Amino acid sequence: MKKNCFTKAISIILFLAVIVTALSITVSARYKYIDILGASLTINSSGLASCSGYVCPSDNSTNTTLTVELQKKSGNSWVSEYSWSGSSVGMRTAVASGTRYVVRGTYRVVSTANVYSSSGTLLETQSVTSKEVTY
Repeated sequence: MKKNCFTKAISIILFLAVIVTALSITVSARYKYIDILGASLTINSSGLASCSGYVCPSDNSTNTTLTVELQKKSGNSWVSEYSWSGSSVGMRTAVASGTRYVVRGTYRVVSTANVYSSSGTLLETQSVTSKEVTY
């Protein structure tokens, strides 16, 4: 089961690697309870931001939550604009995504995964940030 999830995640990464020059995708791999964590952001010419993130947990006895947050740069800080969430049980991949129209500015997506034991104890929190996109 772990191999299957990891194989699927690797397939996704290889596919994304082919189109990474056109998209702002960031992928981080292998934490303690997470095999792969990713975040992506694209903004089309009309200002429609497509935001997504995914996490592939590495332990079958865990529960995982994923939050994908669209942030806008304001001076030297980042301000949350919107967020989406997803969850999974065991080693199933959790995905969260959404779209929003944005105004001119610089944006990024932050994917944050929380992995919990079957009893509800927080085991790990990790975040990954997409490349910045200016619209």
